Amino acid sequence: MVLFDQHLVGMEKPLAPIPDGFEEFWSMAVRKKDPATARRAYAKAVKKAGREVVHAAWARHNRIWAEWPKGDRQYIKYPATWLNAEAWDGDDPEPRSGGDTWADVADRYAAAAAGDWGRGKDVAEPTYSGITITGTVVPDN
Repeated sequence: MVLFDQHLVGMEKPLAPIPDGFEEFWSMAVRKKDPATARRAYAKAVKKAGREVVHAAWARHNRIWAEWPKGDRQYIKYPATWLNAEAWDGDDPEPRSGGDTWADVADRYAAAAAGDWGRGKDVAEPTYSGITITGTVVPDN
């Protein structure tokens, strides 16, 4: 048993040293997971594309992800996944729910509050003929 324990201890992979700029990169992440893997991926990415390119794209993508609806945030890439996919060189991410960001939803609510339902001038404001029960509209059908 002791030999087995020593064998396992000898097989542990040492942590990669923290590359310059990684902590700034990591601090921008909307979702975080597995910093050791992200450090290794970051070192490769910076060597390939340059620190400025990686940081600029990462900051832009994280600003976009921060605006995504809550239901789409599960699709935000973790740092190592994003780096290994060389996503700094690709298109900006789009939410899977059809493009609605929190800003889009806020604009729709603002339009509704102003009486413009965002569907054009020829469409009337929606009306309901029904009974309101604790804020829920039950239509007469």
